[in-house]
Amino acid sequence: MDSVDGVVVELEPPAPGERCELCHRRVNKKRTEESPATKRVVITLPADRAEYVEEGFDALQEYTGADPHSYPRGYLLELLLGLGAQHREELKEHING
Repeated sequence: MDSVDGVVVELEPPAPGERCELCHRRVNKKRTEESPATKRVVITLPADRAEYVEEGFDALQEYTGADPHSYPRGYLLELLLGLGAQHREELKEHING
């Protein structure tokens, strides 16, 4: 039983693989031999530009209909890199002026 601002809510804890009804956090399933290997990727940006990147990810998630609670940023980043590879000449001109 949880209490938020004096309101008592009775929720069963979600099972592995399900989402919490209150915060939408997904409870991870236990890793198995078939689970894909994962690696954390960290990007360091100037603080004033990081906000724009966050807004860009949020806008892409909303536009594409990606579930904001399923952590699709890695997938979006892969797609953007693929698009960049297809248009590398235009990108090179844009970056180099």
